[in-house]
Amino acid sequence: GASMVRESKAEVTTATSGADEDKDKPVRVRVYYTHSDGDFLLKQYLKRGFSHCFMEINGMIVDPRFYYTDIFESLGVYAHHTYQDVDITRQETVRRTIWQPFTCVSMIKAFMGINKWYILTPYQLWSYLDGQQKET
Repeated sequence: GASMVRESKAEVTTATSGADEDKDKPVRVRVYYTHSDGDFLLKQYLKRGFSHCFMEINGMIVDPRFYYTDIFESLGVYAHHTYQDVDITRQETVRRTIWQPFTCVSMIKAFMGINKWYILTPYQLWSYLDGQQKET
């Protein structure tokens, strides 16, 4: 089927390691959603087109995989995928999230400072960020 391209903008906060002059400057993160070509047990229960997610930061793709995280230059090759643009404003203090398995969703949540234990799937992440966008 045709790929759904939808842009949404949300604002999320994340922690910073110390004082720097750009701490109040938002960082743009693009979160991509796709149907995974991998074969894993729970894939059959995930919404089609939302079985994997990864992010782009400053023109670099950060793609968390099961055994490793791939990092490479974007070159715009994923523009046809479903995505959300998220502006992150860093803060000094953010509550830590509970322990959870390492997944594409947990890595993106950790990077963005999202400490919602109930966000487990790429579609739940999409829905949460979409809801944040509608609140702003």
